Amino acid sequence: MSIGIDQPIVPLPSGKTVIYLECAVVDCKLHAEALAQASVPLGINLKTISSGLSPESFKSALATAQSLKPDGLIYDAIPAAIAQGPVDAMAASGVAVVAISSPDLKLTKNTANVLGAPYVERAGRGIANWTINDSQGTAQVLYLDDPTLSFSSFISKGLHDTYSENCPSCAIDTLVTSSSEIGTSLPTKVASYLQAHPQIKYINAEYSALLTGVPTALKNAGMTGIKTIGMSPTQINQQYMKDELEAAGVFNNNAAMSWYAADTVARMINGRPALVVAEDPPNLQIMSASEVTWDPKLSSYPFIPGWRDMFIKAWTRR
Repeated sequence: MSIGIDQPIVPLPSGKTVIYLECAVVDCKLHAEALAQASVPLGINLKTISSGLSPESFKSALATAQSLKPDGLIYDAIPAAIAQGPVDAMAASGVAVVAISSPDLKLTKNTANVLGAPYVERAGRGIANWTINDSQGTAQVLYLDDPTLSFSSFISKGLHDTYSENCPSCAIDTLVTSSSEIGTSLPTKVASYLQAHPQIKYINAEYSALLTGVPTALKNAGMTGIKTIGMSPTQINQQYMKDELEAAGVFNNNAAMSWYAADTVARMINGRPALVVAEDPPNLQIMSASEVTWDPKLSSYPFIPGWRDMFIKAWTRR
């Protein structure tokens, strides 16, 4: 299997400064770590700025990045309603801007989206199809929807379109939430909702971190037989799967996502366009609990064996 990249980067962007805006969810921390690793063979000078999770913190981080006048900017999670203006201004000034999984961003010259609408909608379809197959077309579902993030509406579209097409008899209830409720008030809300709606036996999470603490809340409420699945399982979710507390996940290797972003910003700094594969890379796989054979504390979803070497080989090919 290939990462879909075989074109060299000439010249390598040695000494160029790229800023990463790190949001306050665990996936963004993983992205920051992986971007630091990818920056080494590219010769990039990476600076990380915390962007938090609130509209105010997003705006502040974007303003700081703009004032620093980097060669490139990488960010994720910031809705286009907030990011579009600053991104357009930076791009117009010559900054190469790469958004990770922000399909709501309107692209202009010097902007690109890694993991775009096709990729995110495919994840939503994967969640729905797994649930339909597991329930043999009879699923009663609670969908956990966090509409505050840039990719939310696209996952939701893929999920709801798939239920409409493949399981019109399935019933989908929606519980609106946000990342601020993860592991705090959300687990209790989920348990209470399911107690009031005992016919629901499946939880579909827009992203798997929303399931943090839910197994404990369900156990404390005396509830069993509830199957859960979400996108991008964290280490906590992967441990839940190993412990048979979470049924499945739509996996995307966070480190690989970041290397696609690094590849894209490096090419754009050189005045080259993003590669087509960056919008919908082969970095998505549905896995059931029994397939999580690695230790989540020591490793992550393995993706393609040797994928980092594939990137480096492509970048340095002459």
